[in-house]
Amino acid sequence: MNNFLTICSEPDSLRWDDKMVERISKTMISVKILSPEDYIILLIKRSSLREIDLAAKILYIKFETIDRDYISWRARTYNVEEELFELIEKLS
Repeated sequence: MNNFLTICSEPDSLRWDDKMVERISKTMISVKILSPEDYIILLIKRSSLREIDLAAKILYIKFETIDRDYISWRARTYNVEEELFELIEKLS
């Protein structure tokens, strides 16, 4: 019996609002990529250890270039501001 891995029937959907869409990056092969700030907040909101770990890694890599005003605003809208600031404090 598998006591470690839980497989979901389908992942939670991402609901993109207008601000997220405005900040999407487009690659040379026409793939749209969510901004690091939005992706970090969505990962924190999901709150599993794996997603928090991924959010911390992205935040670490992008630490100098993160739009701090925007990510703070986005964290407030998803009610994860405290969790975001804890990650930032640990990475500082």
